[in-house]
Parts: sequence; C-alpha cells; structure tokens
Amino acid sequence: MKDILVELRKKLHEYPEESGKEKQTREVLLSFLEKFKPDVLIDPIGETGFAAIFGDNPRKTVLLRAEMDAVSLGIGNTGNSRYSHSCGHDGHMAILAGVAAALHMQRPFDGRVVLLFQPAEETGKGALSILNSSIFNDINPDVVFSLHNLPGWPSTSVIVKPGAFCCASRGIIIELMGSPSHASSPEKGKNPVRALAEIIQKLPSICEKNSFFSMITIVHACMGEPSFGVSPGHAKIMATLRTHADEDMEKLVSEALMCISEICVQQEISCRISWDDVFPALYNDREAARSVAEAASSLGLEVVVPETPFRWSEDFGHFTAKYQGALFCIGAGVHCPELHTPTYVFPDRLIGVGVDLFLSILKENLSF
Repeated sequence: MKDILVELRKKLHEYPEESGKEKQTREVLLSFLEKFKPDVLIDPIGETGFAAIFGDNPRKTVLLRAEMDAVSLGIGNTGNSRYSHSCGHDGHMAILAGVAAALHMQRPFDGRVVLLFQPAEETGKGALSILNSSIFNDINPDVVFSLHNLPGWPSTSVIVKPGAFCCASRGIIIELMGSPSHASSPEKGKNPVRALAEIIQKLPSICEKNSFFSMITIVHACMGEPSFGVSPGHAKIMATLRTHADEDMEKLVSEALMCISEICVQQEISCRISWDDVFPALYNDREAARSVAEAASSLGLEVVVPETPFRWSEDFGHFTAKYQGALFCIGAGVHCPELHTPTYVFPDRLIGVGVDLFLSILKENLSF
C-alpha cells in the first residue's frame, strides 16, 4: 500500500491547482477512494471539497482533514500564474487516502470517521467555506485533527502543544493615489514615491515597541509603469501582519492603519486599504493535544513540544475555534528545504508515518 500511496502523491504533485479550483485534484482523489467504499460520500462540500465517512454509529464523530490546494509561485515566463505543491498538501492528501484504505478493512464500531478533503487552505477561505456550508451540520464532529509536515525539525518527530500553536495573520493591500505628470515636470503631479518609501521603512518598525509578539513583512511593492517619460501617480504595497493572539492582531491592525494614515496625510497622498488571506490564531485543545502525543508515543515516535507558537498560519484554526481538536506537525528533516520554496518536495517517507499516526489517534478516540 505504501508504494501505491507514493504513486498517488506523485500524481497529485503533477497537477497543482489554485485555491478554490482544485477540480482535477478532486477527480483524482475520488477515483482513488471509490475502491475503498466509504459508507457516505458528501460531494461537493465547500465547492471543490468533499468528505468520505466510514462507520455509521453517530455516537462520536472524529474528523481528519487534509488540504487540496497548491501554492502560488508568481507569474512564470509564459505570463501565466505558476502553482506548485511546495507546501506538501499532496503528501497530506496521500496520507488521508491511506487512512481510507485502512478504514475499508476495519471500521469503528462505536463512532464515525470523517475524512475531509478541504480546498483553499492557502488563502484562508477553505475552512470557512466548509463550516458555513449547511451540509456540514450533518457531520457536526466531536473532535477534529489535522497534520502538517514541518521542515527544519527531526524527521518523523511529532510536534504538538496545547494552547496557541500557530499565529494569526492577515494580508494588507495599500494603494496610494496621487496624480501622474510628465517626468520633466514632476512638481505638476503627486508622485507617491516618498509615501511608498516611508511606509516600506516605517510599517515593519511599529512592532518594535509592542509588548506582545507582532511582525509585519513587506511582501510586494510597485509603482507606476516602466516609462521614463511619466512621473507616476499610483503605487501599491502588500504586507503580512502576524501575532500570536487574535486580540493582539486587532491592536496591530489599528497601529498599522494609524502609521499609514499619518504618512499619507504628511505626503498629501490618498490611500485605499483592503485585506486578504485572513487567518485566525490556531489554538489546540489540551485533551486533543494529549491524544496526539500519546498516539505518537505508542508508535515510538519522538514527541516535541515547541516553546512558542509557530509564525506561520493555518485556516484549521477556524475548526479548532468551534470544535475540540488539534493541529500537529511531523518533522520533515532538519535539512529539508523550506516550505513555499521551489526546491521543496514532500518527503515520501512521511506518508506511512502519517497514516499510522492518524490511525493511532483514531484508536485513542474510538473503538475498533
């Protein structure tokens, strides 16, 4: 079965798809899973997502989630957007498919297992699309789990902690509107270059005075067009804000808006703000985190408790805000390339570990 799952992972890797448009990914998974005959198949849910249910006893429902979308790597040489499974979602899906194969052989007799294949994790919109779906009321899980591979940590180690596990984050889009002019007469227009430069310099520095963890990363900036004859009148800056707690995010947002406003007023430039990729902080339930740690220990896997929440974000936080549950990580190796980089490829040796770990967690919560 391991070789079959590796082949599935490689097939999914060949067809990376944009968040919310995982149509081919969905078809590959449905074709693979049909041979394992789930008791119920909810398709679709959250547009391109679906859920396979094993077991028919509603006494207790345990949900396991995997993400379906790929990472955007920007615009390629052909002018089209490039996507890649450089976050390991192809491996996560293969792991959940392996759980389906095991449940086909042995279902729980005192509960149900829901295998949820979720779209659009990378944009922070996928979990909400599932939770806001009326059909999800029929699932109504008692406890929820998800995993993520994690480069930079010992291979096959299990990283989990109760409480805050991942940061809240949100993307800010700052549009600066002045007025263009001929490049020979910049004084006749309003060039936003000074406002652009000040925001790039000052916005990240507002975090220095905060007593709570906060971080602002400039991720994109552009101004005008590549023309030597025009002094531009428009610029755009994109940045990502991060905090450990949701309440701290509200404070950071307020500070960021104040900083931007002061600069724009001083430079006499108009400003328009919008937000995207909004993720809540992810909190693990203490009992669910304990369940993960005990399952890992029973398999002889090293359990690591991180001292602080991770800086990255995960929309599984929407699930753990509503249901008892936990997100945990499996170490991908100390020297594994970082996530969201072109050189990253999911380590196939983690597939069997992930399947065994999920099955052990299920046995911690249900009887087979």
